[in-house]
Amino acid sequence: MFFEGMVGGIMYLVKKGGVKIYKKKGLKEIFIAGLGPGDFVGEMSLIDDEPRSAAAKVTEDSILMVITKKNFENILQVSPMSANKILIAFLRILSKRLRDTNKKIDTP
Repeated sequence: MFFEGMVGGIMYLVKKGGVKIYKKKGLKEIFIAGLGPGDFVGEMSLIDDEPRSAAAKVTEDSILMVITKKNFENILQVSPMSANKILIAFLRILSKRLRDTNKKIDTP
């Protein structure tokens, strides 16, 4: 799907299957999260223009829905109510992922 450091601009919604989020440290892959149906990945690239902060790859046969930055910006302008719901979902998942990451750092 994508590698850490790549240009973003696309978010993926997992409709079927699974996705692994990880970071590379040398030759080693550090597992960050496993995602399944209903989860999304790459949302940060719709919010900012920074490179991907981690890598993602499918772990099984999967169906992913693609939302481009242009599609997202169109939703923001055309349907503010829908955009608000999407942004709240982004905030919730980003908060959860940050908390999960903090727990991993705190664990000896």
